[in-house]
Amino acid sequence: IDPGYVNRLERERPAAGQASPHVPRREMVEALGRALELDGADADRLLVAAGYWPWPDDPERTERALAAGYGRDRGRAMIDRLRTGG
Repeated sequence: IDPGYVNRLERERPAAGQASPHVPRREMVEALGRALELDGADADRLLVAAGYWPWPDDPERTERALAAGYGRDRGRAMIDRLRTGG
């Protein structure tokens, strides 16, 4: 993974209500999680932060995991963000 690419992802945050100019591919996000040696829950949070469902074939599992990890209200807010792409 090119360090410059990671730097751009970190620096170029979107303005409120706008999409990110650099959306990493899911494979890249997963590779970052492996490189950082993230455990399952932290790897899932990284995927959510990048706009991906940790379990694309099981959104209910994602919702339960986020609610357990962040509390019901914040977990639901994250799910809403994933559903709307925002």
